Amino acid sequence: MAQRRKVNLKKILELYGEKAAEAGRQAIKENGETLALAARELAPVEKGFYNGRQFRLKHPGRLRDSIHVEQKTKDKILVVADAADDKGRCYARIIEYAPFGKPFMMPAYEAKKIEMINHVKDAIRAAIRK
Repeated sequence: MAQRRKVNLKKILELYGEKAAEAGRQAIKENGETLALAARELAPVEKGFYNGRQFRLKHPGRLRDSIHVEQKTKDKILVVADAADDKGRCYARIIEYAPFGKPFMMPAYEAKKIEMINHVKDAIRAAIRK
């Protein structure tokens, strides 16, 4: 059985040149937006979800609206949910990981993972062919 190798953008740059690496970077940015959109769709918004919870929110859509993409370096992006309640406590991780929570980020990632990988591969292949 052949072992898969991890290939990052630096390796692509060495093998295929700046054009392919730039196409990969652009595809990764687009994937960040794709993932953020999918996570926004899955984030709990309904008031009933928050009733009886530690975080009773006046604005239930705050978690959904806080999901965004941050560019850390030219090769690294993050999809972030940084909603805070009225007392300034960030609660996105609690909603994602707590036993009473409703995961939204990991299910979005799992749903879009193959599509995002294929998008990057297709973008790099297209850049190499040009």
